[in-house]
Amino acid sequence: MAQTLPVPTNRNNIVRLAMASLGFFAVSWLILSFSSFSGHAGAWHGFGLALALLLCFGIPLWPGVMLGGLLAALACGVSITSATSLTIGNTLGALAGAWLFQRQGFDAKLDHLRDYLGLVIIGALLIPFLSATFDIGIPFLSGDLTNQSIRHAWLENWIADSLGVLTTAPVLLLWLNRGPIYLSAQHWLGRSVLTGLTVLFSAALFFGWQHEVFGEYMRGYLVLPLLVWAAIGFGRRITALGGIILFAVSINSMQYNIGLFAHGNQAAPLDQLWIFISISSITGMSLAMVFFELRKTQKALRENAANFRTLAESSMALIWMSDASNKAIWFNRAWLEFTGRQAEQEIGDGWCEGIHEEDIESQRLIAQFGGELIADNSTVLTHCNAGALATGGVWGTALGVI
Repeated sequence: MAQTLPVPTNRNNIVRLAMASLGFFAVSWLILSFSSFSGHAGAWHGFGLALALLLCFGIPLWPGVMLGGLLAALACGVSITSATSLTIGNTLGALAGAWLFQRQGFDAKLDHLRDYLGLVIIGALLIPFLSATFDIGIPFLSGDLTNQSIRHAWLENWIADSLGVLTTAPVLLLWLNRGPIYLSAQHWLGRSVLTGLTVLFSAALFFGWQHEVFGEYMRGYLVLPLLVWAAIGFGRRITALGGIILFAVSINSMQYNIGLFAHGNQAAPLDQLWIFISISSITGMSLAMVFFELRKTQKALRENAANFRTLAESSMALIWMSDASNKAIWFNRAWLEFTGRQAEQEIGDGWCEGIHEEDIESQRLIAQFGGELIADNSTVLTHCNAGALATGGVWGTALGVI
């Protein structure tokens, strides 16, 4: 069943608002402090972070999200005009997205592929049209944007907001809604190897190591096998973390003009960055969601089978199961107690050994006398063709006559 977005009670509204403000401020300040981009490109996380917090903790927390984003932008030296426009754009866009997701029955736990695809289509493609428009509204009205630059500014804002949803939102939604995680030594070893390979590929693709071999743009998709491995072997949460790490190192490649996205003009590769991150993140996460649902289905089938056997074992009726070749594969306790035989003796056609001789003889006589009553080439309509499994595996009743 789809999860309804939570609504805080009056008693803990203040605490939730304070925590939302503090959390949003801390994450935003950390990212903005290490970003060398000016304008909205340096605040790529804002919209995705705001949307994820409202989806997880409820729409009424929007004042805390708005305040935290504004204070973080001001603390990092962003002008009051830019900080206000970014904050208003992120908050209004997140509010619109959360309201729309709520009406669509969105599950913030991302337990189904349809929920993730909804996040991509609505959150990363459609809602950024609205938030990007809000983002450039104040700068345009205040004269900071000219008619010639407004198109580029709007596209830059849309790309940043879209990337924020693709990378930041899944991580927060999955890890804030997570249950207990128990990892075996094999999982730790696998994650260690995956981390090491990720570092190696990052150094090659994004930081210029062996750039003449690995530095071509299309070869950047060599990281896709790592995301596929994460999706199949470690699930949704690790895949989401891999996506945001991939995005972070891509941003560094642009900032320091090295590796895969090295350009003399840092704004030039934004469209390439969006294509690269979109393909990588959506491929990895979609595969992770498919395997997550497959594992859930397999677990449900195992539980259903266990429940059936528990019910069948407690029944006083004689219950058995057969495979596709009509060979018996299981008998319940009542059957074994009634026949006084072991399960190994009954498997396959072994249960036929327990049939009384008079039952076999009666079936033979039914077949003989019934056959004399039916002329050759006759058309026969039977009801309940009690055959081998019902009567002993030799003649049957109606089938014996036929």
